[in-house]
Amino acid sequence: MEGGEADKDFYLENKWRFTPTLAQGQKCIPIQKFESEQDAYNQHTFDNCLLRFDIKDINYVIVQKDVDKIVFFNIFNQMEVDGEYNGSQLQHLRSSVISLEQIEKDF
Repeated sequence: MEGGEADKDFYLENKWRFTPTLAQGQKCIPIQKFESEQDAYNQHTFDNCLLRFDIKDINYVIVQKDVDKIVFFNIFNQMEVDGEYNGSQLQHLRSSVISLEQIEKDF
């Protein structure tokens, strides 16, 4: 729409960012030091800076279309086969999957 206003749903543009609290000495790493000690810095990040959450912390998994839910269900099934999570944990995830198509129809 040239010269006019365009409809834009900014609600779908929401992004969450996690910034861990770091000790003063860990905030800036000179590139030369990082290159020589990259594995140690990466391990420190993995051990101390990841956003950790559990399956029960997930309230919704929102996908674009109804057919996209199948992809997630296949992933959940594989996670159960691999022993990563048990059936009751994954049932919680299965029940949390909703599509934008379904939301538009319902609301």
